[in-house]
Amino acid sequence: MALRKIAGRALVCWIGVVPLLAQTVVKVEQGGTGAASAAGARSKLGAAAEIHSHAISQIDGVSAKSGNSTVLQTFGGGATASGECAQYDAAGNLISTGGPCGGRENYSQPFSGSTSVVLTHNLGTLNVLVECFDVLDAKVEPGGVTIPNVNTAVVSFAVPQTGRCVASGTAGGAGGGAVASVFGRTGSVTAQAGDYNISQITGTVGVSKGGTNQTAWTAGRCVQVSADGTRLESAGTNCATGSVASVFGRTGTVASQVGDYGFSQISGVAAVGQGGTGGTTAAAARTNLLPGYAGQPGKCLKVTGAATDVEWGDCDSGALAVTAGAGIAVSGTTISVDAGVVPAYITASATLSGWSGGVVAAQSCSELSFSLPGATSGDAIAAGWPSDLANGLAGTMYATVNGAIAVRLCNVTASSVPAPEGRTFRATILRTF
Repeated sequence: MALRKIAGRALVCWIGVVPLLAQTVVKVEQGGTGAASAAGARSKLGAAAEIHSHAISQIDGVSAKSGNSTVLQTFGGGATASGECAQYDAAGNLISTGGPCGGRENYSQPFSGSTSVVLTHNLGTLNVLVECFDVLDAKVEPGGVTIPNVNTAVVSFAVPQTGRCVASGTAGGAGGGAVASVFGRTGSVTAQAGDYNISQITGTVGVSKGGTNQTAWTAGRCVQVSADGTRLESAGTNCATGSVASVFGRTGTVASQVGDYGFSQISGVAAVGQGGTGGTTAAAARTNLLPGYAGQPGKCLKVTGAATDVEWGDCDSGALAVTAGAGIAVSGTTISVDAGVVPAYITASATLSGWSGGVVAAQSCSELSFSLPGATSGDAIAAGWPSDLANGLAGTMYATVNGAIAVRLCNVTASSVPAPEGRTFRATILRTF
């Protein structure tokens, strides 16, 4: 029995060795190398054929590799820009600061026609300084600057401005630090006179700022406004003296003469000392030419004793001088009038027709006229009326103009009244002396 077991085992081993005897290379899965040489065996086993280096791009499992330096390359930091500093974040990752070493660059933002500008500077600090400049690079003082958070500043102006604002400060990156003082002052520093002098201001003062926007001039040239209207500049040629072609249409040596000017070309008011009145109204002229009126009631103007001016004085109260003439006789203090030459009254009469179609309507008036030579407007008239003037009619006579008498009839009743057609009317004016 024992011999049989040994023989069986030997048979199994022989059967297992038979495949090995039939091949020249033992495979890796059979415990071999699968190669007939050392180099092939190393290759089959995954070992390097020889000692050598690998490029960083051949390393798997690491993201955001950057750089090609033989000394140090970065991992996990993402894209970077030339000149930026590297720093560690809170998790220990190597990242870019986003700015150069020694502090971040200033943040600049343009604006146009604005009274309020929001600067998203992302400096990560409240310690920022803001300055603004116009399109000519001249500094513009803002009306106010507020810092609402570590990444934003808000600038306001009293009137719309165009230009740019610059924010500078220190964040948590490399270098930097808080400003100890500004212009020697600490705390909330506001702009004041003396912060800058001319030597510290760059650029050129523009026309809108009271300057010329010009840094050089050409001797002998005239000054002109530039084509774009932003500055004064030397003209292309020297100032021209030229000559007047004519004066008042005359050439040569022109002397003044009558007719050179009209009053419409002369401004101002001629004073008394210039032969004028010094006033533009009659009242103003009298005030300038005559002695003052105050305190002179009932006074008359008279020539001074030296006959060089006028003055206020008592009015003369002498007797009225009367000269005898046609129809007038004077005897001492008695004046007599010849009625045959100078009538004591004048009178005229006329037959009138055409009173509003023969009737005078209720509550209305109708008027006709006739001639009376010598009548004067305003004379007192003794009227003569027709004897058969209808009841309800009221009449009035008056002198309308010199030499004419108007007759007006008015109906004071509530119904029409017949008009006095073809009736005679008389007017008499008395003269007293």
